[in-house]
Amino acid sequence: MRIRAAASIPRARGVVRVAFLHPGRDPASEVPFAARSGVRAAVRATGFAGKPRELVSNGEWTLCGLGTVPVSAAGLRSALRRALRGPEARRARRIVLCFDGRVADDAVRSVLPHVALADYSFDRYKS
Repeated sequence: MRIRAAASIPRARGVVRVAFLHPGRDPASEVPFAARSGVRAAVRATGFAGKPRELVSNGEWTLCGLGTVPVSAAGLRSALRRALRGPEARRARRIVLCFDGRVADDAVRSVLPHVALADYSFDRYKS
């Protein structure tokens, strides 16, 4: 798996888009500009509030709530596992992760190895 940072959001099919957001009046306000309109539309369509352990999807975006602002690396890893647990994430060719501006850079760096292992499944002995 390759991991790269980009300023744009791919529009192709088979892309799973996940946004990690904190609560607030407008949870999408701190999202990078390239994803802001899509995330904001998903927030409005689903009634997303950004509560901890909240996970909603509108078909285009999966929104994952992080809770209070200083999110720990462990909390971010837990949110990542919840967001990528579904079958559509396992079948996806690309996964786009979008973090709001209130997530610390070191927390994002600590999650990268877990992102790389997100598509791994050991099924050698399954029949």
